[in-house]
Amino acid sequence: MKIDLMMYRANLPTLKAYRQANLNLSLSDLITNYAVSTHVPLIVCAFYMAKIEGMSAETQALIERLKSFYRYDEIVGIDELMKLEK
Repeated sequence: MKIDLMMYRANLPTLKAYRQANLNLSLSDLITNYAVSTHVPLIVCAFYMAKIEGMSAETQALIERLKSFYRYDEIVGIDELMKLEK
């Protein structure tokens, strides 16, 4: 399955604000809550958190699990996402 991360870029500022308001949530809980309430795919939320907080080992592992589970074979826009201003 193919997904374009840049299709959801309008959600980046709100995810950042949501993170700041919910610092007590784990990464998994945070992206799950945000994805369910906004219909943004989990994998997109995970990459956006990597953009917001940096790519940690936890985030990388979560992305790999999501890629495997949802069978993503192409993720478009990673470089463009990482080049966006925070």
